[in-house]
Amino acid sequence: MAKKSRKVASSGRRSFSSITNDREIASRGHIFVYSVDGKRFMIPLTYLRESIFRELFRKSKNEFGLQSDGPIMLPCDAPTMEYILYLLCLCN
Repeated sequence: MAKKSRKVASSGRRSFSSITNDREIASRGHIFVYSVDGKRFMIPLTYLRESIFRELFRKSKNEFGLQSDGPIMLPCDAPTMEYILYLLCLCN
């Protein structure tokens, strides 16, 4: 799957990234979200209007509650998040 996502990213389509360094600020037009296993992902803001993200945020609210500060935690693991982002990258 990683090879496919790199191939899609290099073909000029939108890309996503799993961030492993400690950069504090997301690129313009992006937001950081975290999976339950602690992986950080920088995703385009345009993805937030997709139904899958609305559902993930709803489940996050039910599971973790509403937080006014701190990271945005989504209720899925890193491989699931990578797969979701890969599919969205193909569709957009």
